[in-house]
Amino acid sequence: MSIQALLTLDLIEVDDKYRELFYEYLEDLNWHKLSAPETTWRISFKDSFTKEQVNTYIPRILKEAKLSIDSKLPKIAAKKVIYAFQKAPDLIKKGEI
Repeated sequence: MSIQALLTLDLIEVDDKYRELFYEYLEDLNWHKLSAPETTWRISFKDSFTKEQVNTYIPRILKEAKLSIDSKLPKIAAKKVIYAFQKAPDLIKKGEI
């Protein structure tokens, strides 16, 4: 059975261009933005992913996205990225980059 994950994302002190690039980064990795609330994303992981792999994958991808975009737009780098994610039926995991 595949693992479904929901992600809420808060990009602190960024402009529209930064947000657009961050969202494109996630979309390129098959994340799907929900229409409401507008900072929520979902993804389905293949059956071969374990819960532990998902727990490490999500924070790693968000850190990689931030580093990639910060390098492209150094003058408007995100102050921080705050996130929370939940894998059904697990508890919510929270973090900050």
